Amino acid sequence: MKRKTFKGIFTVMLLVLLGCFLLCSCGEEGADGAIKIATAEDLIKISEKMDGNYVLVNNIDLSSYPNWEPIGGAYGESIFTGTLDGDGYSITGLRRTASFSEKNSRIYFGLFGHVGGTGKIVDLTFENVNISMTGPNVNNESTKVFCGALAGSFYGTAENVCVKTGTVSYSVCTNGCAFTGGLFGLTVGATVENCSNNAAIVSGRYAGIGGGICGYASNSTFISCKNTGSVSTYCTSFGGAAYSGGIVGESFSKNPNTYTSCKSTGALSYDYYGEFDASSSLGGVLGWISGGALDWKGNSSELEAHQVDQLYQ
Repeated sequence: MKRKTFKGIFTVMLLVLLGCFLLCSCGEEGADGAIKIATAEDLIKISEKMDGNYVLVNNIDLSSYPNWEPIGGAYGESIFTGTLDGDGYSITGLRRTASFSEKNSRIYFGLFGHVGGTGKIVDLTFENVNISMTGPNVNNESTKVFCGALAGSFYGTAENVCVKTGTVSYSVCTNGCAFTGGLFGLTVGATVENCSNNAAIVSGRYAGIGGGICGYASNSTFISCKNTGSVSTYCTSFGGAAYSGGIVGESFSKNPNTYTSCKSTGALSYDYYGEFDASSSLGGVLGWISGGALDWKGNSSELEAHQVDQLYQ
């Protein structure tokens, strides 16, 4: 009897020690120096070290955070310059329905607010994204909103990042511009490779710009990217603009992008909040380019109208 009792106590102690080990391993560095991310709380703590190297060791559920605050802030407070290796795991339930307040005429929303030039995100999947914002409803023509599942603003490198299911939507009938993409609101000097989107994209304001991968892109490279999600854009009837692109919503010819082996089969559409006509454009890979021509290398799409030599009216 005593032997059985001792054996039982030993088993319980072993289980307790094992549990403590598993709990303590979260947020610790692995053999390669990467900080392990096992829970939503670990993910949030990235904001405490924005130049760190991180790796997911588990699927992350964000459903208990109904209004996600971007890592680093929504107003450009802090820039992520480290690395995040998803290691094939998923982030589920990224959600935001509450509006941000107007501040400095810029709002950046995503898992991250800003990712800098040395920032790198790889091998990560988003599922059940539910971004649906309708404000702030502020009549300010200089306001620009950048919205995407991964980052509002992205200057770094993304490889093998996928938005598998859900909606990324920002729409409000007022002055200003909305740039919405499956992964990014804005890319500048970024390299985006083998990334894909299947979420529905909605972008609307005085000017509503939407892209399957990115809302607005500058000096960026897109390689083997794919969009199968619908892209719907809206603009005001008093002279607004609505541009929908399978990969990118809008770019500027003086800061050209490169697209190689990209494809979009998602439905593209635009509409107006009112009845009067306004500027609008659909593009299989690029919705609108402000002057110049498109660097076109082996891209394909169900819709290829309005992709090159378009002037900003």
